[in-house]
Amino acid sequence: RNKYVLVKVESQSGEIYWYVKSASPNESGGPYHANVAEDLVEWIQTAGYQKVTVTGGGRIDYDPSSNRAHIYGFSYGFGKGDHALAAALVAKTGIL
Repeated sequence: RNKYVLVKVESQSGEIYWYVKSASPNESGGPYHANVAEDLVEWIQTAGYQKVTVTGGGRIDYDPSSNRAHIYGFSYGFGKGDHALAAALVAKTGIL
């Protein structure tokens, strides 16, 4: 069971970008959604974006045999993520 976070980024010109990151506790360095978000937020800020907001999170269960993912749940620290947006972002990557 991987946790995921949904991150909203706003450029200085007002453009909005969305990112989703999913990781297991072993991959993210800890058991919390904040652990999953930490590297992504740092990477985005290093790229020069200062308006970075973790808007929510949840869990993603991925079944490679059927190439499907189940997105559900919530984050105690960030609240419930927009699961439909997270699913759209995952689908856009071509992973599923």
